Amino acid sequence: MSDFRLFALVVLPALVFLGSVTFVRVVETGVEDAIYAQAINRIRHYYLELAGDDARYFVLGGNDDLQDGLANMGLSPSRLRPFYSAAGVVAVINSMVAGALAGIVLDVFVARGVAVIVGVLAAIAALGGHLRLGSGRFLRAMENFTPQFPSDG
Repeated sequence: MSDFRLFALVVLPALVFLGSVTFVRVVETGVEDAIYAQAINRIRHYYLELAGDDARYFVLGGNDDLQDGLANMGLSPSRLRPFYSAAGVVAVINSMVAGALAGIVLDVFVARGVAVIVGVLAAIAALGGHLRLGSGRFLRAMENFTPQFPSDG
């Protein structure tokens, strides 16, 4: 076994573990941010009601649904949004490391071309797993948050 392969087989599993727990925590932080944004909008809604005619001085809206929470942060809903997040970056990098680990392990047993193809497929599968886990966690959390002041559109 080459020195590089031995080094990779020792270090890469630790990096995949580190990337996995980092991903989970960053997803949790994103969920917390979304809930806090909606809660702040709920408080802002109360202030807007109190302000009456002076509500025109408020720049941000007071609807407490996810759509308005994103809008107040200057964001819009998008199917690509997970890739633009910190969790998405961690998911891509961690998936690439997992794929490299799979390829290096298989390189011992099969032809290098096969190991590379399986490594790429493993990275794609890992990315799919990350995104499914992250979006599932986010959607479950949002289902438990019922807006009291949803936007009209």
